[in-house]
Amino acid sequence: MSNKKRTVKIGSPIQDLPNSGRRAYNAAPHWVKVAEAAKAHEGQWLPVQIGHLTVDRHRQVPNSIKNGRLAAFAEGGFDAAFRDGTLYVKYVTPTALRAVTA
Repeated sequence: MSNKKRTVKIGSPIQDLPNSGRRAYNAAPHWVKVAEAAKAHEGQWLPVQIGHLTVDRHRQVPNSIKNGRLAAFAEGGFDAAFRDGTLYVKYVTPTALRAVTA
């Protein structure tokens, strides 16, 4: 038998389960900075290079940005592309985006 202490924690009862949606505080600080910069320069492509991320991660992230899978970009309206070793991010107001695609 193990000598590890086994603990059980039971919280207070609640009426309804909390939402399981994305939480803003899960957003990585570097992606929050990118999202804020893109919003500040709406409609323009911003070249982005994040020092601690590999080239492969820069190459993979555009789909996560476009689909809102990264918490900082969850509200939508972001576009992203990887070209010549650089990640580019653009923000377009979601209502303006709908008008263009309609």
